[in-house]
Amino acid sequence: MRVFRRFSTRISLYVILLTAILFLTASVTVYKISYDLVRKEAVTNAFSQLRALNMEMENVLSPIASVINNIASRAEIMAIGNRDTSDFLRLSEDILRNTPQLKDIAIALEPYYYRNQKQFTAYSINENGSIRSMMITDPLYTYQYYDWYVIPKCTDSTYWTDPYIDRVWEKLSLCSYTAPLHDGDGRFIGVICASIETQWLTSKIDSIRLYDHSYNFIIGKSAGYIVHPDKDLIINETIFSYALLTENTALAETGRRMIAGETGMSELSINGTPSIIFFTSVPSNNWSIATICPRSDIFAGAYRIVIIMLLIALLSIIILAVIVSLTVRKATAPLTVLAASADKIAEGDFNSAMPDFHGNDEVGRLCRSFSSMQQSLSSYMDRLQRTTAAKQRIESEISIAREIQMGMVPKTFPPFPERDDIDIYAILNPAKEIGGDLYDFFIKDNTLFFAIGDVSGKGVPASLLMAVTRSHFRSVASTLKDPAAIIASMNKALSETNDSNMFVTFFTGMMDLGTGVVKYSNAGHNPPMILSPSGQVTRLNPDPNLPIGFFPDFKYTVGTFSLEAGSTLILYTDGLTEAENAEHELYGESRLMASAAAQKDKDAASTVAGLYSDAELHVNGADQSDDLTILVIKYIGNNSMNSRDTRILSLDNQVSELKKLNAFVEQTCGDAGVDRELTMNINLALEEAVSNVIFYAFPKGETGHRITVKFTIRGNEMTYTVFDRGIPFNPLARADADTTLCAEDRRIGGLGIFLVKRIMDRVEYERKGAENILKLTKLI
Repeated sequence: MRVFRRFSTRISLYVILLTAILFLTASVTVYKISYDLVRKEAVTNAFSQLRALNMEMENVLSPIASVINNIASRAEIMAIGNRDTSDFLRLSEDILRNTPQLKDIAIALEPYYYRNQKQFTAYSINENGSIRSMMITDPLYTYQYYDWYVIPKCTDSTYWTDPYIDRVWEKLSLCSYTAPLHDGDGRFIGVICASIETQWLTSKIDSIRLYDHSYNFIIGKSAGYIVHPDKDLIINETIFSYALLTENTALAETGRRMIAGETGMSELSINGTPSIIFFTSVPSNNWSIATICPRSDIFAGAYRIVIIMLLIALLSIIILAVIVSLTVRKATAPLTVLAASADKIAEGDFNSAMPDFHGNDEVGRLCRSFSSMQQSLSSYMDRLQRTTAAKQRIESEISIAREIQMGMVPKTFPPFPERDDIDIYAILNPAKEIGGDLYDFFIKDNTLFFAIGDVSGKGVPASLLMAVTRSHFRSVASTLKDPAAIIASMNKALSETNDSNMFVTFFTGMMDLGTGVVKYSNAGHNPPMILSPSGQVTRLNPDPNLPIGFFPDFKYTVGTFSLEAGSTLILYTDGLTEAENAEHELYGESRLMASAAAQKDKDAASTVAGLYSDAELHVNGADQSDDLTILVIKYIGNNSMNSRDTRILSLDNQVSELKKLNAFVEQTCGDAGVDRELTMNINLALEEAVSNVIFYAFPKGETGHRITVKFTIRGNEMTYTVFDRGIPFNPLARADADTTLCAEDRRIGGLGIFLVKRIMDRVEYERKGAENILKLTKLI
């Protein structure tokens, strides 16, 4: 497909495509006009032909009807006068002689009307010019039940019958014109009926065709076929039965309109051939005549015109393509040479020789511009390579430093899922790739040690001092029991090596998780805020003290406050209160206190999210100017770890640890007053659940991971909750084992968790953060 990338090829294609579109538009327009004209002409010709056929039929049928109507009055007089039967026969013979189109004629009277005879039919027949007459008095000939007799009698009007096979003429198809006879009082006394052969009508209809494959047909008032090219349809089928047989609903709808006496046209498919049917009624007998024309015949001329135009257009486009291609290629040849030189430059060959075009046209000017650009690019790329290499090294080092820095602060939440007396969440968002904010916390001897700090400056120097500060805090806080002593030790260590004169604002505290009493010390950091359960926000007012790093012997003070259950302690750095919007307006402590009050009754994570979202709303997209850190500690109280109703067991992820689990279950069940049998069952369920964690949550067999089992009892509900930080593993996702099958037929797996479900009353699983939590509950 490289040929389509050439400029000359694209120009040629555009010209050819435009020409093709114009030719196509012209062809479509001509076809549309031709189509409309041909369709209009077809409609005109079709209805003209139908009118001609109608006139031909009227020329034959109307005289016959007139003759029979005139003779009917003579027959009535003869019947009333009880004339001799020979008079009736002579009358019928005279009609046949004077009207050679007729095949036979019958004068039939009502039973017992004529001289008390049950049957009376004067019948004459024309057999190839020989007229033969007879009286039919056979009682088996029940003419009074035939359509040609019953319909005039019931309707008291003349009637043309649909074609039928007469028993006298055997296979000859006839249709009859019948007229009722009346006595002097207007009472019905009989019928005069004359028959004509339909073959002449079929020959006449078939002889006229509008197109090569078109044909005509006639249907009667009852929708039966009177004339049709398919002789098997005449007498045997109606237009509706044929439509039903061929599943042609359009033909059935056309038949409905035809027997209703409408004149019109319809588009439909006949035996899979798209066609148009034109139809009109025959006034003298309410028949309907139609012509069916295939669309391919009607529009053959329009199709030929379009094909010829398309062939001319194709030939013209081919000739035009050759001419345009040669012309454009010659005009763009210099650009091809210039593009090859430009490709070499793009590949890095900035010393490649440029073609020398001396012309003053656009190509010449372009060549000279490329030559100048080549020299500039060569110089620029040399400088860029040196700058990029240095920048990549710095960015790589900063990225590694950021990962190290963020790895030093706790980032797994909730940090103590086995505890329900404390809820902690924090975020650290540096203004640059790395920053100087820090926070930390840990629990030792049921005491929560926590800290938050802000190193002066930003970037790499601040991040290095942040790492040192956090390491010092962890080192001294694990041994000292006084927050002032912790800060003093950190201050002494940092001050003695602080050649860069940097400092750290720092706040640390120690919370007794059993009482909620907090001892703290502040080193020039922003004072924390306390959100009470009622929604009241209080700003802590500690001694400011100096930041860490100034004077190694500075004496730091200790403060104390108590948190009631449900209270939230909010610690932050100045990156929050000093966040600026585009108008340089600070977020401020007042707005922070209002936002904190709106976090009433929320957990720690939601509180952090609410405060951070409100700060972002204030900043409204302005660039962050300082590191921002928020640490939220919600004291729930009622430390269930020390309650006799709650106990914690910590295990290594090894099968040998199951002995500790068995002892733990027996002790907790025994203290809860559970009988021996139920204790054994619960032990079996817990052993199966923890075994699944050991084998499936840590599939690579890695050891050194912790599994925590928490026991709680509330009323008659005893719950064991299993915590682990393995891969996501939901034991409830597996289908239960089918215990109705024998061991050989049963699919391996699923039996253990099935037993757990049977033993315990409720088994629940959830994946929360990076932790699997499986809760097993038993009602006792």
